[in-house]
Amino acid sequence: MLLITKDFYVYDVPIGSIDTAINKLYLRTKPIPLSEKYPILYQNKNFQYIKNRIFNAFIMTDINSEWICITTWYTRDAIRGINYAIDTSEVYRGWGFEGDIPEVLISTDEICVYYSLRRHEDYSLHLNTYKCEGNDIRNHQYIDPQNNYQFAICHADDTNTNITIEWNYCKSGNPVRWPVLKGFVTDGKFYLFGEYYIYIFDENVFHKQGVPYQVKNRSYNYFFNCAGIIPPGQVISSSCK
Repeated sequence: MLLITKDFYVYDVPIGSIDTAINKLYLRTKPIPLSEKYPILYQNKNFQYIKNRIFNAFIMTDINSEWICITTWYTRDAIRGINYAIDTSEVYRGWGFEGDIPEVLISTDEICVYYSLRRHEDYSLHLNTYKCEGNDIRNHQYIDPQNNYQFAICHADDTNTNITIEWNYCKSGNPVRWPVLKGFVTDGKFYLFGEYYIYIFDENVFHKQGVPYQVKNRSYNYFFNCAGIIPPGQVISSSCK
């Protein structure tokens, strides 16, 4: 698992460090400055130019490598992001977001797939997926959304302990409005980082729409068992390797 903080420190966490039974992540080592962990990326002139203009950063795996993908808000800044191949230490031209509504990108452990969250005008959350064609990041200048944000995340009952996915909007009138900042999916579970809590639920909620699934809230102090505490809102990129 790879966690990158907003001040560009990297936690490189061994596989198996997350206990999915009790929803706790063990960070047993101190973070490493990005400049030391990935010096070619950090010293790249394009990275230096966009590092204060990052729209989203996430980890993605394709058929060739694991990647750090750093996107910009092209609509606002008119510059492209960069993609960094971790296995070969190569920097490539990346992607720029061309929409008007901000998104939160959610890394997964699937090849060339990630989720994205968008907040609508009523603050309800809608879920989407992106996928790169041919499972190859290096040779693609863009990747397209698959579902046009038509999957609304809804509370399945009045207790707010179960959620479900409904088409287009929540028929119950009870949409989920979590303040999600970042997240990742691993071993079939979503881990969404909010302002004060981490929201954890089964990935099948997306694949089995209309079926309720339990959601668990965990504080940052509970979830991160580590050498250095990561404050809420400090993670810019997180994923399983």
